[in-house]
Formats: sequence, structure tokens, C-alpha cells
Amino acid sequence: MVWDLKHLMTHYFYEARLSNDPELLLELFHPHAEIRLPGLLEPGEYMSAEDMTRTIIKLWRWQKQDIQKIVVNGDQIAVYYELTVVYAPIEEEVTTELCDIVTFKNGKIVSFIEFADTNLAKRLEAKHGAKANR
Repeated sequence: MVWDLKHLMTHYFYEARLSNDPELLLELFHPHAEIRLPGLLEPGEYMSAEDMTRTIIKLWRWQKQDIQKIVVNGDQIAVYYELTVVYAPIEEEVTTELCDIVTFKNGKIVSFIEFADTNLAKRLEAKHGAKANR
């Protein structure tokens, strides 16, 4: 396999994410990057790349990832992977599958859209709410 810069940047991004270090991850984003999580944020709901990154890392600690497929189409990259993650509020570890669409421009991420198992996320959030209300 011939690796181009986009493949290398993509693997670097996912290794940085696996570190659970927001500072390392934020270095890869353009300051005005768009981050979207369809199904988890309401349409029109917005958080800055920095706020979103810090919040996600605080809630979801990545343990292990297995990238299954990377598809490059110009500046956009689709990444399909299996992820083992701990939902920090209740310290529950789960394994799930995700697909991200990442857009790079001038070596920085300008758009990041993550398609996750929203049902799983909402079930874990509900468990957290149930434990908090005890």
C-alpha cells in the first residue's frame, strides 16, 4: 500500500485521539473547524472545536481502536473503525463501531463529522442520570 500525506495525517489524528490528550488533538484542528455529531447534538446546536474536543475527551476515554477502512476522496476522508471506550461518568466500558468524515485543508482538520451509535450513547447517558438520581 502506498501511503500519502492524507493517510498519514489520518492515522496521526486517530493515534492522537487514542492518547486522550486534548492539547495534542487540538493541534490538528483549524481554529474555526466544524465538528458535528449527528443524532447527539440538536440541529443548529454548536460548540467550538476546542469545547467539543475537551468535552468529548472528558466523557469518552478511548481504550482501543481498530481502523477497518479509510477511503480518500479529495480533501475528505471517511474512516470506519471499531472502538473500545469508557463512558467516564459511570466508568462503563463498551465496544462499538463508528464512521467519521474528516476534511483536511492546508494540513489541518476543517470539518469533522462523526456518525456514532447514538442509541448506545443515549442508553449510557440515561444510566448516568439514573445513578445520579439515586
